[in-house]
Amino acid sequence: MGRREVLLISIVGLVLFSAGVTNYFGLSFALGAFLAGLLISESASQHAVFSEVRPLRDVFAVIFFITLGVLISPGYIFTNWLLVFKLVILVIFVKFVVTLLITLFFKYHLKTALQVGLSLTQVGEFAFVVAQLGLSGKLLSQDTYSLILAVAILTMIVTPWQIKSSVKIFEQLKILTGRWSPKLYLVLFSSFDRYKKEHPEMEMTDHVIICGHGRVGKHITRILAMAGIPYVVVDSNHD
Repeated sequence: MGRREVLLISIVGLVLFSAGVTNYFGLSFALGAFLAGLLISESASQHAVFSEVRPLRDVFAVIFFITLGVLISPGYIFTNWLLVFKLVILVIFVKFVVTLLITLFFKYHLKTALQVGLSLTQVGEFAFVVAQLGLSGKLLSQDTYSLILAVAILTMIVTPWQIKSSVKIFEQLKILTGRWSPKLYLVLFSSFDRYKKEHPEMEMTDHVIICGHGRVGKHITRILAMAGIPYVVVDSNHD
């Protein structure tokens, strides 16, 4: 019990110290915290640290989104709903198309590309920081700042629905494409079969399947590699 408390206090102290050092040299607190996070991620105790700070992360995430709700102006959205709606559609469409094309460029399957594209249509949280700096520096007007907040928050609200519906959208697209054009259907939906032919190493036999590549999974893969036993790792982290 004492060791967990010491670990948590040490991590918080390291982050605050790093943030204080960067602020002393005229840089932001966030940069110092980021550098401390990089150091911690390379340490052997990264999983233990994550388990300890995860409750804090959840609390700060809740505070962050509550703060966004306080900043946004419902009156501005109702007054300028058409402009907000157009920008939301434009942001979602542009980000979806760009992400989809980049994913397809790296020869991922259309289903994967579609899911990635629908998952990354929201405006990132960094937009709030940039908008706040622009407002404080008098580079943005209050209306422009409210517009950025409204578009960002609405895209964040829509994105979870898109992620949840991505598989259904793919299946409907597959059905409709097959009805409209069989040739286009073969072009769009046969890429995974071609990928398997180009990468015969996917057809593995007598290998070990490791579900999860955390602390234990890494030790197991290291032992299997030393023993010359083939293995496949299944993990949410593609690296």
